[in-house]
Amino acid sequence: SLPRSTAIFAKTVLQEYWSAVRMVAFLQGADPRLTALVRDTPGFGRLAAQELLAVLDGGPHRTVQGELPHLEARESTGPCPRD
Repeated sequence: SLPRSTAIFAKTVLQEYWSAVRMVAFLQGADPRLTALVRDTPGFGRLAAQELLAVLDGGPHRTVQGELPHLEARESTGPCPRD
């Protein structure tokens, strides 16, 4: 049986990953395309899976940081309106 903290970690990672996937799908359908914070979602999932598998193999719980999100300006960003 897995420790409770590992199970909670796995559930949280999966929820965050699928939330990001749904948001990407939503943003891709917007017109005009919305400016958004973006990150490497597959890379985030890969890192999370690697860490989870390491813990399941008996490794220590670690704190790791993936790529930070960055602002991607799209068509919804324009000049400030003038009064």
